[in-house]
Amino acid sequence: MPIDAQKKKFEDYIARRQEAKLRAAAKTLEYVGLKSVAEMRTSGRYNDYTDRTGNLRSSTGFAVVLNGKQIAGSHFTAVSSNAHEGSAAGKAHAEETTSKVPNTKMALVIVAGMEYAEYLDNPANPHGRNVMTTTKELAKKEAEKRLTQIGLKVIEQ
Repeated sequence: MPIDAQKKKFEDYIARRQEAKLRAAAKTLEYVGLKSVAEMRTSGRYNDYTDRTGNLRSSTGFAVVLNGKQIAGSHFTAVSSNAHEGSAAGKAHAEETTSKVPNTKMALVIVAGMEYAEYLDNPANPHGRNVMTTTKELAKKEAEKRLTQIGLKVIEQ
C-alpha cells in the first residue's frame, strides 16, 4: 500500500476519533446541564419560601455550545401556568450568554434568567436563596469528573 494511502487512512481514523470525543463531550455536558437544572429547580434554600409566580424556576436552564452554535439545551419549560415570563427570560439570557462563547470552544452555559436571580443568589443578602451557587459547584465537579473519564481536560473561563 502506498504511503499516501496509509497516511489518508490514519488521518481518517484520527478525524473519526476526534468526532467521537466531541460527541461524547457534548452528551456529557448535556447530562451535567440536565442535572444542574434539576438541582436549581428542586434543592437547597431555594425551596424554603413561597414561590408565587414560578418565574425564577422557569428561567433556569442550560445550553451546550460548540464553535459558537448551541447543540443542546433546555426547553425552559414553565413550572406553572403563570410562569411564562420566566421561561422567556431564561431563553433570552441563554441566547445572550451563549453568543459570548468563543467560536473555537465547547462550553456548558447554565443560567437563571430573571433579572433578580443574581440578587437572590448573593450570600450577603439576608433574604437570599441558593439559586445557582451550589449548582455551579456541582456542575464543575461533575463535568470535570465525567470529561476526565473520557480523556478530556476541563478548562474554565
